[in-house]
Amino acid sequence: MEEIIYKDGYLYKDVYTIIQMMGEELKEKINPQFISFLEENQDKEYISQIDSSKPLKEQALRKEVRLLLSIIYIQYFCNKEKKIELLEHDKRLLEEYNANVNTIFKTEETVTSKNEIEEKSLVVGSNESFISRIINKIKKFLNL
Repeated sequence: MEEIIYKDGYLYKDVYTIIQMMGEELKEKINPQFISFLEENQDKEYISQIDSSKPLKEQALRKEVRLLLSIIYIQYFCNKEKKIELLEHDKRLLEEYNANVNTIFKTEETVTSKNEIEEKSLVVGSNESFISRIINKIKKFLNL
């Protein structure tokens, strides 16, 4: 079986499809420019496998879709306290990840600031992962 390469346009189509399944009260919380961005950049020929008759928890969503949905949740649906809690959790996960990577590669260097992360990502350049590209696009769009 041939694996489908998951392009940005597929991601935007799946997330746009999920947003269209939301109730109006939730859709109104999402920046209309962001929804337009998804609509304009989705792959029009890709047929989304999102099933509106099943809850999202029961669907085999790709990790990129889950990641973008979590960013949307934090950005648009969370109250201030929940947002801080989730961002603190993500910060701890990043610190644990860095500790694990440093242990694997036997280095004592750790990433301690956003600037260091950005500097390191500039060194990587063309080896930037698919998820990193998506996150950077979203951050740029949301001015984070």
